[in-house]
Amino acid sequence: MPSSGKQQTLHPTVVDFAAGVLGGCAGIVVGQPLDTIKVRMQALGTLTPPLAALPGAAASATGAVRPSMSTAGLGGVSLGPAAGTRPTALAVATAAIRHEGPLSLFRGLTPPLIAVAGQNAILFAVYGSSQRMAGDLLAAAGLGARDPNSLMVSSLAGAVAGLAASVVTSPAELVKCRLQVWSNAAAVGAPVAAAAAAAAAAAAGPTPANTPTMLSVARQAMSAAPGLRGFLGVYQGWQATALRDSPGYAIYFGAYELTISHLSTAWGRPRADPAVVLLAGGLAGVASWLPIYPFDVLKSRMQTAEALASDVPRRASLSMSSIIRQGVAQEGGYRWLFRGIGPTLARAFPVNAVTFFVYEWSASLLSSF
Repeated sequence: MPSSGKQQTLHPTVVDFAAGVLGGCAGIVVGQPLDTIKVRMQALGTLTPPLAALPGAAASATGAVRPSMSTAGLGGVSLGPAAGTRPTALAVATAAIRHEGPLSLFRGLTPPLIAVAGQNAILFAVYGSSQRMAGDLLAAAGLGARDPNSLMVSSLAGAVAGLAASVVTSPAELVKCRLQVWSNAAAVGAPVAAAAAAAAAAAAGPTPANTPTMLSVARQAMSAAPGLRGFLGVYQGWQATALRDSPGYAIYFGAYELTISHLSTAWGRPRADPAVVLLAGGLAGVASWLPIYPFDVLKSRMQTAEALASDVPRRASLSMSSIIRQGVAQEGGYRWLFRGIGPTLARAFPVNAVTFFVYEWSASLLSSF
């Protein structure tokens, strides 16, 4: 952690937490547009206009009107493509901006900004504790020096921290993903005569009554059953989130420590040098996404299936195994598990470069108090 010549009065855990929150918020804002594009591609046909009419999309049958989040009475519709359409990132972005405005790419921004405090509190606290514990255990077993920044220690600590943070990450991402794929019929110039409810919503225009909020989305997710079972509705897709985040953060923190150590040595610069931090953070982000991306696709489909189709049986067909079977049957293979990886990797470098840069800068500043 960066430090100054002044006596540090803030506890290191407080510094890590505050710097982590600031870095996480900066990364989320930078990456939200590409994240929205990624989620819409993963969820299949969630754009409002028919994608077949847009450049960059493969030919398919005419898009059909489907109610979106109708069980919550939100009044949204999805005029997405029929089965078989393969939307590209360009088609998704073009349609969103043309029919919903540029700010639609920032839809769902609030939940992760709110969750980043709790997520990073768990992530950095567990990561720091796990680093110390893993270093002590490996040293006691004669498997390495007691170095908290070593590759093995960082990776083990990252895996534990990612699993712990998924408890906060999963419900926040469920709300975020459902907000991202929602479309308001009033913002669309597409034919909605076939759906009376959609036509009424379009005529009414965008109002608080037909625009989803974080609370309404959470209520809809919990509406399946009363009490604790209903509360667990916001954890739909948690298994995929945990399988994504535990190995993902192991690679993330391990790659960051390995890269920053190598670059600082090779370039003869300190670890806190901005160029070193930016490059190491960006590369760590890209490296962490590649092997775990299919779990992110599964997570997105599990979390948005109920919101995108009124005929999806609640809970019954939303397990990872059933999502995989349905995907293979509908798409004739496994390539769909990497749908949206282009925007994800394009987003990963700047987001994580900014995240680590703001984190290191904030930690250095706060350490001087």
